[in-house]
Amino acid sequence: MNKILLEICAGSLTSALAAAEGGADRVELCSALPLDGLTPGAGTLIEAKRLLSIPVHVLIRPREGNFVYSSQELKVICADIEAARDLGADGIVCGALDQWGNIDVAATEQMIKASQDLPFTFHRAFDRCNNPLEAVRLLIEMGVNTLLTSGQAETAVLGKNLIKELVDTAWPKGLTVMPGAGINASNITPLAVETGARVIHLSAKKKMDGYDQTDRKEVKNCRKALDLILKP
Repeated sequence: MNKILLEICAGSLTSALAAAEGGADRVELCSALPLDGLTPGAGTLIEAKRLLSIPVHVLIRPREGNFVYSSQELKVICADIEAARDLGADGIVCGALDQWGNIDVAATEQMIKASQDLPFTFHRAFDRCNNPLEAVRLLIEMGVNTLLTSGQAETAVLGKNLIKELVDTAWPKGLTVMPGAGINASNITPLAVETGARVIHLSAKKKMDGYDQTDRKEVKNCRKALDLILKP
């Protein structure tokens, strides 16, 4: 990979457009960022696909709270995945845990099956797992493409040691580990260098008009910082 990719978590169409204008390589589209993200509406996805030239990965999360889902909730999740796929999503972001804090393999496999050939990212449910190295092994076995994690810490900077260990373990086996949480233009460079991550995730959010939106300038600054890392 000749560049470090920048993924922006966008909680609205306006934020997704700002992310693209700032130089993001792709967006994770969601709604309700104050709730850590929920499934976006169909109209938002339709317009994002119409207006953006970069890939749009879609968060599928039917409610706030934990990631332990009932059989009925799992049916909703899989239906939402299929709908997002039919509307042109370029990737799916999802995941499930069991009541003991382990990866729910059966549920996650159903999500991957519903995604069909789309890239699948297991989200920060991972940060609530009891055994992160065992969890990564399971994700690799299931064929998950990307793992979003803060290294089981409040921020990715605080979790950088575990993130580096996960990167070193997963990358050779085809799983991309993507740091996320608390990343901005001031800390993105040392985090990328110290962890060896090839993809970085952040929201670049700022209060505008009374609610959080992606700040195009912050995205641009993060993109510039990442580009400088690989310059000879």
